[in-house]
Amino acid sequence: MANMDDERTRSGNIGLVLGAGGGAGGQWIGGVLGGLRDTIGFLPEHASTLIGTSIGAIRAAGIGPHRPPSTAVVEALLAAGGPIPRQSLGGQALAGLRSVGGKVAAIASRAGEPDPLTWVEQYHPETRAQVCSMQRLPPRRRVASIADAADPVREIAASAAVPFGAQRVTIEGAGHIDGAVWSVTNADLADPGQLDVLVVIAPLVTTDGGTLVSALGRHQLAAELRPWHRSGKPALVFAPNADQYERRQERAEHHADARALAIAITSSKD
Repeated sequence: MANMDDERTRSGNIGLVLGAGGGAGGQWIGGVLGGLRDTIGFLPEHASTLIGTSIGAIRAAGIGPHRPPSTAVVEALLAAGGPIPRQSLGGQALAGLRSVGGKVAAIASRAGEPDPLTWVEQYHPETRAQVCSMQRLPPRRRVASIADAADPVREIAASAAVPFGAQRVTIEGAGHIDGAVWSVTNADLADPGQLDVLVVIAPLVTTDGGTLVSALGRHQLAAELRPWHRSGKPALVFAPNADQYERRQERAEHHADARALAIAITSSKD
């Protein structure tokens, strides 16, 4: 009888989460994806579930139709991924603080000058991407499927509408802002019951130390991944350490750091 890992390999369902992080975050995402492509042949089109927030939404919306991955790609991700550790009670409290703080920030936010609609240069109409924004009043998350959206550009732009830094985007009569205010990853949308392995690229989360924002993001991501801990299914999280995060505006170096991390994680389990 085939073991569980064999059955996961045959189903080949991969989740990909592209988190928030602005221009520097875009470099981190690109570096990780480049490293995964070069080491194990993983392409973002291989993901059957695709979730994007802010710059991650802009990147995700440009990814084309699903291309089933080879067995070798799935096996490489399963081998590189590890079980999600149990979150401490203190971490759970900090994750709750981050969620409450996000709602307060949404209510208190003010519109800036740039129009985020001008930031969306293109999207793929057949993408599987779900993009996350946040309705300001009342504060709640909005999740939109780009392929099914009445106005895909508006949904993508809303996800990237940085509070205090950009104009709000009106959808269905309500103002919407950057989905990172709700969560910098929104990884809870990836269901381990439907997926075999999860890849999370989290530019605004630090693996150690970092700023208050990146540290709280780390605890919130851990809370979002609790179902993966319970399921025992593997996940790979690609996030910078505190030093890499501090130097993130050195864009070329940040891209190189991300690529090196992806290569190190996937190569160490060969």
